[in-house]
Amino acid sequence: GCGLSMSKGKLPIGDHVYTCGSRECQGNGYVISKKECEEALLGEVRSKHHSVEELEALKKQLLTDLCGTGFSSEEIQAAIEEQAAIEEIEATLSSFAPLEPWRIGETIAECWLENHRECSFPWKTQHDIRSLKASLPGTDLVGLSNYYGETRFAFGEVKTSGDHNSPPQVIYGKKGLNYQLEILCKSDKQRRQLIQNLGLRAKKEAWFSKYKEAFRAHIFKRCCYWGVMLRDTLANVNDLQKSVSELSEFSSKNILIEFVALYMEVPIPAWPSYIREAS
Repeated sequence: GCGLSMSKGKLPIGDHVYTCGSRECQGNGYVISKKECEEALLGEVRSKHHSVEELEALKKQLLTDLCGTGFSSEEIQAAIEEQAAIEEIEATLSSFAPLEPWRIGETIAECWLENHRECSFPWKTQHDIRSLKASLPGTDLVGLSNYYGETRFAFGEVKTSGDHNSPPQVIYGKKGLNYQLEILCKSDKQRRQLIQNLGLRAKKEAWFSKYKEAFRAHIFKRCCYWGVMLRDTLANVNDLQKSVSELSEFSSKNILIEFVALYMEVPIPAWPSYIREAS
């Protein structure tokens, strides 16, 4: 059935190839085989990137509510109008997911953290990015994580790089992984704004109780940070060692920082061909 194919297309944890750092600030590298990459890109990653389940649910609701009611009683005319309505619903609720590899990288990181680090990202920042006036502070992933039985806020920065240097260029500079994560650790203002934005989304949702639990942990300065690197190069512990040593000063028993490098055996430039919607 459907469940089987979806679990088959789930992004696996991968083969754990190295670890560095301490429990509070750690780096871990995982290799995900070509076959596993392909199945996940065509399965879970593709579905999440295009918000397939959410759009299907919305479409179903609108088709039920808007079609077959309130149209002209003249049967032929009603049929034409209903068909037009169905077509408009389909056209409006098609996916507008951008296909740049770095955006796909964010979706891969989200899937991996949800599957293997007890995280959930119930509001996709992608939804905000696609609007013309998105002005959220630039953090790739904002959600919740279950850390030893306590719900905490989870913040993630994601970089995709095929750079053959170790570490890759994406960890350096003002737009680099290390600096962005450091700012997030140090800036109460940015963190509070992200928590507020998530709260505005959470109010009427089933996960609001989890949000409140995470907020309680936040009051006592307990939260989790992830720096995720997507690579199509050979695994190398040097990719994460610099990040771990630079960020360890911000970690503590209350603040977990983990860097994860996922070595994907499908080349980065090929990702969009898997993710592209079937026409």
